[in-house]
Amino acid sequence: MRLTRLRRLGVVVTAGTLAAGAALAIAPSASASSDGCTRYGYAHKFCIKVDGTGRHVNSITVNTPYGNWNGYVVATVTGPNGKTLYKAKTHYKHHDYREVFQVKKTFPNHSKACVTGYGVDAPGKYHRFAKVCKEIHK
Repeated sequence: MRLTRLRRLGVVVTAGTLAAGAALAIAPSASASSDGCTRYGYAHKFCIKVDGTGRHVNSITVNTPYGNWNGYVVATVTGPNGKTLYKAKTHYKHHDYREVFQVKKTFPNHSKACVTGYGVDAPGKYHRFAKVCKEIHK
């Protein structure tokens, strides 16, 4: 489309606008999809996988390969202001434990998804043994 036709349509285009548009068109989109692990004890891993697109989280998966413990896991998403926006808890008693939390929500930019594992010391007494987090951003 020629510049004169754009002016007739009331559209003003500058070189800066064109450059910004080109940069946006080719920039890779970041997403909520991410994963990572932390270690606890002797060679044990505690892992999180956040599945989603942009700021939308479909699910949060916790995985503890080679673990041998019982207790519970808490999945949370906190906003940039520290307010809890999502929280779910599940109990476990497994080797190689894996749990998928179906979140299906969109969160503010720079929110944080975390999974925290609590092991049982004695009936009714738990301790936090691992926590791993990933940032949600667009």
